[in-house]
Amino acid sequence: MLTVLGKCSYEGQKGLLDAQHEKTGTDVFIADFMVLQDQETGRIRNFCVWSKGVDTLLPKTEEVYFFLPKSEKDGDVIAGAAWEQVAKVVGDLMAPQGIYPERYCVTEFPTEEQLVELMRKP
Repeated sequence: MLTVLGKCSYEGQKGLLDAQHEKTGTDVFIADFMVLQDQETGRIRNFCVWSKGVDTLLPKTEEVYFFLPKSEKDGDVIAGAAWEQVAKVVGDLMAPQGIYPERYCVTEFPTEEQLVELMRKP
Protein backbone atom coordinates (compact mmCIF):
# COMPACT_ATOMS: atom_id res chain seq x y z
CA MET A 1 0.00 0.00 0.00
CA LEU A 2 1.28 3.49 -0.89
CA THR A 3 0.53 6.79 0.80
CA VAL A 4 0.79 10.17 -0.92
CA LEU A 5 2.84 12.36 1.44
CA GLY A 6 2.74 15.74 -0.22
CA LYS A 7 4.43 18.04 -2.68
CA CYS A 8 7.57 20.21 -2.66
CA SER A 9 8.73 23.57 -4.05
CA TYR A 10 7.44 22.49 -7.43
CA GLU A 11 3.92 23.17 -6.09
CA GLY A 12 4.62 26.89 -5.65
CA GLN A 13 6.24 27.01 -9.06
CA LYS A 14 3.21 25.26 -10.57
CA GLY A 15 0.90 27.99 -9.26
CA LEU A 16 3.08 30.73 -10.73
CA LEU A 17 3.40 28.98 -14.10
CA ASP A 18 -0.34 28.28 -14.27
CA ALA A 19 -1.05 31.98 -13.62
CA GLN A 20 1.51 33.07 -16.22
CA HIS A 21 0.15 30.67 -18.83
CA GLU A 22 -3.42 31.80 -18.18
CA LYS A 23 -2.39 35.41 -18.87
CA THR A 24 -0.51 34.51 -22.05
CA GLY A 25 -2.98 31.91 -23.29
CA THR A 26 -0.33 29.16 -23.26
CA ASP A 27 -1.95 25.72 -23.34
CA VAL A 28 0.42 23.48 -21.37
CA PHE A 29 -0.21 21.29 -18.34
CA ILE A 30 2.07 21.78 -15.33
CA ALA A 31 2.59 18.29 -13.90
CA ASP A 32 2.66 17.69 -10.14
CA PHE A 33 5.71 16.48 -8.21
CA MET A 34 4.21 13.70 -6.11
CA VAL A 35 5.74 11.95 -3.08
CA LEU A 36 4.73 8.44 -1.99
CA GLN A 37 5.62 6.25 0.95
CA ASP A 38 5.31 2.48 0.76
CA GLN A 39 3.54 1.54 4.00
CA GLU A 40 5.12 -1.92 4.06
CA THR A 41 8.76 -0.90 3.54
CA GLY A 42 8.67 2.76 4.57
CA ARG A 43 10.51 3.67 1.36
CA ILE A 44 9.80 7.21 0.15
CA ARG A 45 9.99 8.10 -3.52
CA ASN A 46 8.74 10.77 -5.88
CA PHE A 47 7.24 10.67 -9.35
CA CYS A 48 5.45 12.60 -12.08
CA VAL A 49 3.03 11.56 -14.81
CA TRP A 50 3.54 12.00 -18.56
CA SER A 51 0.15 11.79 -20.33
CA LYS A 52 -0.35 11.02 -23.99
CA GLY A 53 -1.81 13.90 -25.98
CA VAL A 54 -1.10 16.59 -23.39
CA ASP A 55 1.69 19.16 -23.76
CA THR A 56 3.25 19.09 -20.30
CA LEU A 57 5.99 20.62 -18.18
CA LEU A 58 7.40 17.72 -16.15
CA PRO A 59 9.28 18.21 -12.89
CA LYS A 60 12.47 16.17 -12.45
CA THR A 61 11.52 13.19 -10.28
CA GLU A 62 12.91 9.79 -9.34
CA GLU A 63 10.29 8.00 -11.44
CA VAL A 64 8.07 8.83 -14.40
CA TYR A 65 4.77 7.07 -15.10
CA PHE A 66 3.25 7.08 -18.57
CA PHE A 67 -0.52 7.56 -18.73
CA LEU A 68 -2.81 6.66 -21.61
CA PRO A 69 -6.20 8.40 -21.30
CA LYS A 70 -9.35 6.50 -22.27
CA SER A 71 -11.68 9.43 -21.66
CA GLU A 72 -11.55 12.83 -19.99
CA LYS A 73 -11.61 11.26 -16.51
CA ASP A 74 -10.28 7.74 -17.06
CA GLY A 75 -7.17 5.99 -18.31
CA ASP A 76 -4.32 3.65 -17.46
CA VAL A 77 -0.72 3.90 -16.38
CA ILE A 78 0.94 1.79 -19.06
CA ALA A 79 4.61 2.08 -18.08
CA GLY A 80 6.94 3.52 -15.53
CA ALA A 81 10.69 3.96 -15.25
CA ALA A 82 13.43 5.72 -13.33
CA TRP A 83 14.22 9.27 -14.48
CA GLU A 84 17.69 8.18 -15.66
CA GLN A 85 16.18 5.49 -17.90
CA VAL A 86 13.59 7.94 -19.24
CA ALA A 87 16.32 10.48 -20.05
CA LYS A 88 18.37 7.77 -21.78
CA VAL A 89 15.53 6.38 -23.92
CA VAL A 90 13.37 9.45 -24.67
CA GLY A 91 15.52 12.38 -23.57
CA ASP A 92 15.21 13.84 -27.06
CA LEU A 93 11.48 14.33 -26.34
CA MET A 94 12.22 16.35 -23.17
CA ALA A 95 13.22 20.01 -23.55
CA PRO A 96 14.67 21.62 -20.38
CA GLN A 97 13.12 25.02 -19.68
CA GLY A 98 16.04 26.66 -17.84
CA ILE A 99 13.98 27.45 -14.74
CA TYR A 100 14.46 26.49 -11.11
CA PRO A 101 13.47 23.96 -10.12
CA GLU A 102 13.96 22.58 -13.62
CA ARG A 103 11.04 21.39 -15.70
CA TYR A 104 11.04 19.60 -19.04
CA CYS A 105 8.57 20.34 -21.81
CA VAL A 106 7.12 17.25 -23.50
CA THR A 107 4.85 17.56 -26.53
CA GLU A 108 5.17 14.01 -27.91
CA PHE A 109 4.50 10.68 -26.24
CA PRO A 110 6.97 7.79 -26.46
CA THR A 111 6.36 5.16 -29.13
CA GLU A 112 5.38 1.61 -28.20
CA GLU A 113 8.98 0.52 -28.88
CA GLN A 114 10.32 3.24 -26.58
CA LEU A 115 7.85 2.25 -23.83
CA VAL A 116 9.08 -1.35 -24.04
CA GLU A 117 12.68 -0.11 -23.80
CA LEU A 118 11.77 2.04 -20.80
CA MET A 119 10.48 -1.01 -18.95
CA ARG A 120 13.78 -2.87 -19.36
CA LYS A 121 16.09 -2.68 -16.38
CA PRO A 122 19.15 -0.53 -17.12
